[in-house]
Amino acid sequence: MVLCCSTLAAMKPNILFIAVDDLKPMLGCYGDTDVLTPNIDQLAARGTVFLNNACQQSVCGPSRASLMTGTYPDTTKVYDLKTMLPAANPDTLTLPEYLRTHGYETTGTGKIYDPRSVDDELDAPSWSQPFQLNDLDPYFAPGFKKPKGGYFDPEVAQENKQLRQYMKKEGIKRKDKQAYAAALSKFPNVKPLTECMDVLDDAYDDGAIANCAVDQMASLSKGGATVLSGGRF
Repeated sequence: MVLCCSTLAAMKPNILFIAVDDLKPMLGCYGDTDVLTPNIDQLAARGTVFLNNACQQSVCGPSRASLMTGTYPDTTKVYDLKTMLPAANPDTLTLPEYLRTHGYETTGTGKIYDPRSVDDELDAPSWSQPFQLNDLDPYFAPGFKKPKGGYFDPEVAQENKQLRQYMKKEGIKRKDKQAYAAALSKFPNVKPLTECMDVLDDAYDDGAIANCAVDQMASLSKGGATVLSGGRF
């Protein structure tokens, strides 16, 4: 979940934007003594920690669209997980596209926009180098593939199988929200909030995404002309 921007202009800083999905302030820089977050704490010590924050909207797609445009959902017109940002507001200018128009090269990986709110290229006009979302296989630890659903725990896989069998038997579809929620409640280990199996960090998605981001930054550091193709303006 990384947006990388670089420029050859001597006086312009490079920009690294890291988006974290559903992160609570359970960090050392917020006073938590149980969770060890030395790298984030180091970043916080060198920068600014905000203590009074509000989410623009309590849904992923609208909140990300709002953040990436610097405007409220009332402006983006994205309130749900199916409205496409460019279609809802054709005059949208995103942060990375703005940077492109000012001489930056932009790219990213992971989840910056919600994929349901933009095109298949994660808002193509935003990126001078393609956003990498689905081509992460080379960045996982040797011998590992992308974990199904994000989990390695065999008990999670077993409960997922049992859930599918139960839904098939009962004729429950995912679109039947109330029935689906009731089915999920019978299998509490289908989507646990956390997992930490004894595997390498980059056996998980986040580690692979971090490896990809490092590779992207190395590529950007070599410079090159920015081609402003497919922009909105």
